[in-house]
Amino acid sequence: LAHIKLAHIPNLTVVGITGSYGKSSTKDFIDYLIKEDFQTLKTPTNINTEIGIAKLILTKIKKHHQVLILEMGALSQGEIRKMCKMAPPHISVLTAVDSQHLSLFGSLDNLAKAKSEILLYMRPDAKAFVNLDAPATKKSLKHVYSKSPLDMRIQTYGTHQKANHQIGDIQMKKNKLQFRLDKKSYKSQVYGVQFAHNLTASILVAQALGLKHETIKERVSKLDNQLISTQLVKHPKGFYILNDSYNSNPTGFLSALDNLNQTDNTKKKYLLSSGMFELGKKSSYYHRKVFKQAAKYCDVLILTKPHLQKYLPRNFKK
Repeated sequence: LAHIKLAHIPNLTVVGITGSYGKSSTKDFIDYLIKEDFQTLKTPTNINTEIGIAKLILTKIKKHHQVLILEMGALSQGEIRKMCKMAPPHISVLTAVDSQHLSLFGSLDNLAKAKSEILLYMRPDAKAFVNLDAPATKKSLKHVYSKSPLDMRIQTYGTHQKANHQIGDIQMKKNKLQFRLDKKSYKSQVYGVQFAHNLTASILVAQALGLKHETIKERVSKLDNQLISTQLVKHPKGFYILNDSYNSNPTGFLSALDNLNQTDNTKKKYLLSSGMFELGKKSSYYHRKVFKQAAKYCDVLILTKPHLQKYLPRNFKK
C-alpha cells in the first residue's frame, strides 16, 4: 500500500540513508539544509524499520511533499531490500559499515552485504554517496561491484586518497567543527569531529538536489547540536557535560574521546561509561582498544558495570 501511494506522487524524490552509525544525524542535517527550498518529510526520531516507514508514508505523506528522507535500519539481511522496494531511493547514502550489531549478523561480511542493499536496490537512475573511511565500507562496495561491475552511480567521500569527494583539515576550533570538502571550507556550530562525514554526505545530497555552494555553506554555518543526539552542555558552575550516550560503537567511542581531547579550557576529564553492546566475539578487543585511549585522555574513568574493569590498562588505577 505504501509503494502504491508513492507511485501517485510522481515528482517526489526519495532519499534513503543507512549505515552502522550516523544515520539519524545525516537525515536531520539533510532536512535542515534543504527544507527552505523543498517541502520535506522525514522519518521521526529513530524510526527506521519497514513497518515504521510504511506507517509514515500511509499516514503523513501528501501530494505537496517534494523530498522524502528515510532512515533505514536493519537487524538482518533482506530488511533494507524490502524498504527499498517499498520506496526506491533516488539518492542513497551509506554512512558507515562497522562492527556495531556484529552479534546480530554473525560476521562483518554479512553485515556489509546487508548494508549494500541500499545500493543494489535503488532506482536505475539514482545517485549514491558512500563513506569510504568507515572500516568495512569496502566490503559493501565489493559486494555491489560483484553484481554490478560498471555501476557509475556510486560516488565515495572521505579522507581516503581514493575518495571521489575529499575531506580534509577536520578540526575543532573553540569547540566548533570546521573542515574542507573538495577544496572548499565549511564552518559550523556543531561540536564533534565525527560529524564532518555526516555533514559531507548532507552537503553532497543538497548539491545533488540542485542547491548552490553559497547557500549550503551559509546553512552549514548555522548548524549546531540541537538537531542531533550528541550534546555539549555547559553547567552554570563552569563544567561541561558531553552527552554522547545515545548510541555507542567503537568508531563513535573513539571519536567522542577525540572530541574530549580537543575540548578547550578543561582542566580535568572524566568518562562515565556502561560499555558497548552487540559486538559479539569482538567485544573484548574493542573494549580494550577504547579504554586504552580513554586512559590517555581522562583523569578518571567511572564504569557502571564491574566486568568492564578487566579491559582497562593494568597501570590505570583511577
